[in-house]
Amino acid sequence: MKLVPFVLEEWLAKYRDSVAHHLGMSTGPKWTLAELRGLMTDAEREAFDGAALTYCPTKGSDSLRAALASMYGADPEEILVFNGGAEALLALFFVRGDPGANVVVPTPSFSPFVEVPTALGVETRRYALRFESGFALDADEVMRLVDDRTKLILLNTPHNPSGALAGEEAVGALDAFAQRRGIPLVVDEVYHPIYHGTHARSVGEYSRASVLGDFSKSFSLPGLRIGFMLERDAKLREELANAHSYFTTSTNILGELLAEVATRHRETIWNRARSVTAENLALLDEWAARHEQQLEWLRPSGSLTAFPRLRGVTDARPFCVAAAERGVLVAVGAAFGAPAHFRIGFGLAMPRYGEALDILGEVLESQSWR
Repeated sequence: MKLVPFVLEEWLAKYRDSVAHHLGMSTGPKWTLAELRGLMTDAEREAFDGAALTYCPTKGSDSLRAALASMYGADPEEILVFNGGAEALLALFFVRGDPGANVVVPTPSFSPFVEVPTALGVETRRYALRFESGFALDADEVMRLVDDRTKLILLNTPHNPSGALAGEEAVGALDAFAQRRGIPLVVDEVYHPIYHGTHARSVGEYSRASVLGDFSKSFSLPGLRIGFMLERDAKLREELANAHSYFTTSTNILGELLAEVATRHRETIWNRARSVTAENLALLDEWAARHEQQLEWLRPSGSLTAFPRLRGVTDARPFCVAAAERGVLVAVGAAFGAPAHFRIGFGLAMPRYGEALDILGEVLESQSWR
């Protein structure tokens, strides 16, 4: 097993400590420990301060699983807790990675969707989410990639990096298809329920799909390193719990306690993200309209990031380098398999967001990077 370099992390690490404006992030407005403690009841604060630093139950604490299950109207037994969404993905690809197996995943996408199964020796079949069709999910295209060796179909909505949504009709068709074929349909919806316009239901509310969530994106709490899965298939749930036992045994007790508080106060958490993104996205909309000669823009329907495409170039990296050198960091599209694009975040509370966009505009218009 050999993993290729993680392009996104290498890119961000190169510049994140030297730029004045970090727009390469995909998370929301920051929360402090003091702010989360402020949401606790007296009993919760006492439990947090008195918590013994021991192992957590492998599947997650009963109270956290019950809180998470309430988001879907599910049974707490159907929830598994992991060290971030990344470990949940690793466990999924590991337990489904039989010799000769293949998995069906989207492109452009978060690179572990492709590189982790590839490193495990699993064939990775990619279906395209195309800018020209608004990054829409084509269920028929996904189905055509499936054969008798397909062990997992992966969807992502809201989509990272574009913020596009998969329609319920397309998801429903794939859910029915996957059930007929006995293939797990896994939906990464770590940005649910941050939407910019029409609200979308969680896939967990209307399908039998496995649903992946975590506290890094819509909950804006990446430092907790807590992820979770809604998994209704009891056999797969036990396989995933067993893999988690081997990989990390458990999460961390303080992270789970804070995650439970965040889940119980989720509307407060999400509303901060909604407020910040609404303000920043309005600025981003105006900025994109001013620079329509230099870039193509699809307004994100959800999530905390957008994915513009530069006109007349095949690789946006020179533009991204020039922007970083001017103090504004965005993420290179090559990290997602779409080099003519760049990802720009709008989830952080940044009083100088407009100033950062002005600098980006100057870099775009200068053309010195071409």
